[in-house]
Amino acid sequence: MRFYLLIILARVPAAIFVGSLAFSPIGNLFAVGFDNRENAGNAGAILRFNGATGDPLPAAGKENAIFVSPDSKLQRPIGIAFFPNDAKLVEKWNFTAANYPIAHQGLNNLNLDVNYKYREGIQNFQYPDFVPIYKAIDSYLANYPNETDFWEIVNKI
Repeated sequence: MRFYLLIILARVPAAIFVGSLAFSPIGNLFAVGFDNRENAGNAGAILRFNGATGDPLPAAGKENAIFVSPDSKLQRPIGIAFFPNDAKLVEKWNFTAANYPIAHQGLNNLNLDVNYKYREGIQNFQYPDFVPIYKAIDSYLANYPNETDFWEIVNKI
């Protein structure tokens, strides 16, 4: 890695701050950075190099190692990441319901982690309401017939 860093730093103007380096799935080396000169607006750019030789690999119509030209829309980038080309990004949200009291075996607490993943075509109001789920579990635990059983509910919802 030190070899690549020296090659990149030797080819990048002094006014450019170089952030992290990352190898792409096909072996190219990418570096992100931004122009930290006064009045430059911290415009970011992405540089690309051959991962084996360190030679610049500019995008079509670009010079040197410039893959994405400096742009004010890319403010002070400091990192870059790659996903497998078959990766699918999904929209998810979750929350934790911690320390809900339940009337069983000395008023224990119920801790639940709730994870939702958005699905195409489902409206927000169609996702299950958490409150009835909690109440059903609470009722089951409060009215459990055998007080001497030791048990744990895991991934039942």
